[in-house]
This record gives sequence, structure tokens and C-alpha cells, in this order.
Amino acid sequence: MTSLARDIVAKVKAVLHQLIRLCSGGRLSSSNGAHARSKKLKMFKKMYKEVIYNDGYSADTIVPILSTLRRIYLL
Repeated sequence: MTSLARDIVAKVKAVLHQLIRLCSGGRLSSSNGAHARSKKLKMFKKMYKEVIYNDGYSADTIVPILSTLRRIYLL
């Protein structure tokens, strides 16, 4: 489970990095679109910081979550 946790964290980190890049680029014509994009960007950055903090090497926090998900899936 520990190696699986590291792989999952690495993949989540890569996806969040791509989402941050996508949200920070481009232009929107409406102010509502810009505001929504700004909120998403802040959310993705916060999630990315959390992933960096739980980098998968301290798998003590991730392995129980994976075990719970596995049990739910097997039901």
C-alpha cells in the first residue's frame, strides 16, 4: 500500500500542476469568468500545497484512506 500511496500522490501532484497551469493562462472576456477562474486557481494551489505536504513518503496518512476506499470498493 505504501508504494501505491506514493504513486497516487505523484499522479495527483502532476494533475494539479497541469490544472494550475491551465487556470493561470488564457483570457476571459467576462468578469464572472475571471472571478471563477481565480477561485479555481486558488483552490488548486491550496490542494497542491497539501499534496506537497503529504508527499507520499509519510504514507501514514494516505494508507488508511486507501484501505478504506478499498474496503468500500470490495463491498
